[in-house]
Amino acid sequence: MRGFTSIDAYLTKILTEKPVVDVGSYKERFSTTNSFIHKYHDLRYTKMIVEIAPDTILQYNELEKAGISQADIQKFCDDVAAFVPDGVMFSIHSLREDGFQSRLMNRKLFDSELSDWLLANLLFVDSRFVYGKIYGTIILKKGEGKVSTASVFRACVSTRGSIGKEELFQELTDRYGCDIGVPGDLEQKIKKTEMYYDRKRKRLYATRQRFTEEIGEIAN
Repeated sequence: MRGFTSIDAYLTKILTEKPVVDVGSYKERFSTTNSFIHKYHDLRYTKMIVEIAPDTILQYNELEKAGISQADIQKFCDDVAAFVPDGVMFSIHSLREDGFQSRLMNRKLFDSELSDWLLANLLFVDSRFVYGKIYGTIILKKGEGKVSTASVFRACVSTRGSIGKEELFQELTDRYGCDIGVPGDLEQKIKKTEMYYDRKRKRLYATRQRFTEEIGEIAN
């Protein structure tokens, strides 16, 4: 950091000096300090940088050079806010599945269409949305609250009462575009929630009471 008056000035320099920056190595390098995360967050929410893929950032002014204006981005955010109901989970993949259309989604950047990751990043800096990174996908919600793996599971199981483990992960893939890979311990992910997972049946229930009711129906 020789030649810089502060770590803040140094981080601003390395994160904004090139049109596209791979930040993976920087995250490892500064893993023991909060300075990097704070600066990274600040630059994203002040629209200096935007992620185009995990650990890859683009300078915001590169969007303008590609003919994508702040007005275009604002219209995209406004259109999504008008399209999705309050409190409903969604992703760029699910927006397409539901028939949402936007000129921005067909625009080109570096001779390719804007990635789902980039489009989601444009949305979540808008205060009307909250988001979470779930199985390699950004899932958003209009309104307040937290988007977590457990809350996405809850959204999938709430309308049915229960859902099989394989069916759950298939829905996350088909509906939201998740890349499940190794799903991890489902029970651990729903810990401290009202949901219940039955290992024997490999089935997730909205509540333990729902589990008891379904088991009773099977017994009868």
